[in-house]
Amino acid sequence: MTTPALHFSNEVRHLLLEAGWYAGRTINTDAYAQQLTDAGYNWSEAVEEFMREFGGLHLQFLRHDGSMASLQLEPLVALQYQQPAQETFYRANLRIPTICLIGQAYMEHLILLMDQAGRVYGSFDEMLYLVGNTGADAIQAICLDLPFREL
Repeated sequence: MTTPALHFSNEVRHLLLEAGWYAGRTINTDAYAQQLTDAGYNWSEAVEEFMREFGGLHLQFLRHDGSMASLQLEPLVALQYQQPAQETFYRANLRIPTICLIGQAYMEHLILLMDQAGRVYGSFDEMLYLVGNTGADAIQAICLDLPFREL
């Protein structure tokens, strides 16, 4: 599932390139799959394909209010932050039973989860949002500071 570079706006494509992404990028995801499965997440083909291309990327961007924000697609780092917030994960997991942790955004406040169809959700406190229908859509929405749909 190589994402066409044209899918991203010029701004987001530039942020991705700065973070080390390139068309056709493929990384080994074995450690992600093992540790996330051990932690109770559901590793799926959609997660595998997304993480092969975007796993390990850290992006910094400006929000509409001028503040700096981040998007990191490093699920093992997110797992360390996620542990104290298990209640949020379980609430989200009951509503979307086949999710997997894929990263964090907005300075680690938004936990990012992907379902087996490739949709990306964000969990913050007691709220759950649909961030994007694909991983690429979610990257675009986060980096352009677009509103998410509350579930």
